[in-house]
Amino acid sequence: MTSKTTRDRQATQTARTKRAEQASPLARHFTLGSLLRFAAPSIGMMIIISLYTVTDGIFIGRFAGSDALAASNIVYPVINLVLGLAIMLASGGSALVAKNLGEGKMAAARRRFTLITVTALAILAFAAGDGLLFLLGASPELLADCRSYLYALLPFFPFAALMILFNAFFIADGRPMQGFRVSVLAGLT
Repeated sequence: MTSKTTRDRQATQTARTKRAEQASPLARHFTLGSLLRFAAPSIGMMIIISLYTVTDGIFIGRFAGSDALAASNIVYPVINLVLGLAIMLASGGSALVAKNLGEGKMAAARRRFTLITVTALAILAFAAGDGLLFLLGASPELLADCRSYLYALLPFFPFAALMILFNAFFIADGRPMQGFRVSVLAGLT
């Protein structure tokens, strides 16, 4: 009798595992190769985002001069702060959404996704200002250049944050290559 109960439990567990694997690509067993293939798009996204910074530095330094390069280096921590907040919301948010998806709670996953996206956009609205630029070391001589650089990038902060958020949500949904494509397209536009 005990043997039959154990076999029934094992069969039930196997059936649950198969259903979970079919419902979510993240529920499957990963080998080293499949894990690297799954992680490669995220690594590629980080490299692409880093290339944005390098490209900015090269063009600003060569064509706008040393004051403009100094201003961009003063402003860049603001950009990192915004991207860091986006990564924080993306990491925690995608875990919550993935949990809801794994439990089959699609409505809860959609609500959390919306809440996290709106929260990210609200935080971005308060991310910039002259006080912050002075705190980061802007001198009165560089303040105009800092403002110009920051205000030129400010309209694109929500899109950069959304790119990071969506990349994390694509990964949570088991589609990391989709997030990589979004990163590449964002860099081309």
